[in-house]
Amino acid sequence: RLFRLGYDLILDTYAGSMGFDEVTDWDYYTQDEDGNRNSVEPTPFDASQPKRTRSSSGSVVRIFRGELSGKLGNTLRARGMDKRVLVKEFSGKIAKDLASAELKSVGRLQSEVCARGNDDARNGDWAASAATRYLSGKTGVSTSDDDACV
Repeated sequence: RLFRLGYDLILDTYAGSMGFDEVTDWDYYTQDEDGNRNSVEPTPFDASQPKRTRSSSGSVVRIFRGELSGKLGNTLRARGMDKRVLVKEFSGKIAKDLASAELKSVGRLQSEVCARGNDDARNGDWAASAATRYLSGKTGVSTSDDDACV
C-alpha cells in the first residue's frame, strides 16, 4: 500500500487491533391505572427481557508499527529524534467519527508543540500543509519551513 508519505514510510509489523463493546443495562416497568410506573424485575431465564446486553464493534482500528525513512527519516535521526511511528487504520462506519475526533485531538497537540513557531500553528493550520508535504517535496517545492515543526 502506498501512503501519502510515499516511500518515506515503511510499515514493519502488525501490532494489533482495537474495538469496543457497547453495554446496555435494561430496566423494566409496569404502569398502573393512575399512570405511575413501578420497577419490575424480569425473570432471569426470559430471553425477551435481558438485564444487560452487549454488542461488539468488532475490529474498528488496526495498528501497525513502522518507521520514517528517506530524507525525512534522516532529518529526524540527525536531530536525535525518534523516527518510529504507529499507524492506525480506521475501518467501518463507527470508525469515521472516531478518526475525526482523534484527528482533532492530535491536531491540538501538534499545534501546542508548534505554537512557538508561528500564529498559524496556534490555530491548527499546520494540518493542511502537512497533508501536502510529501507531494511538495517530490515536485521540487521546499519543505524547509515545515521541517522546523517536525
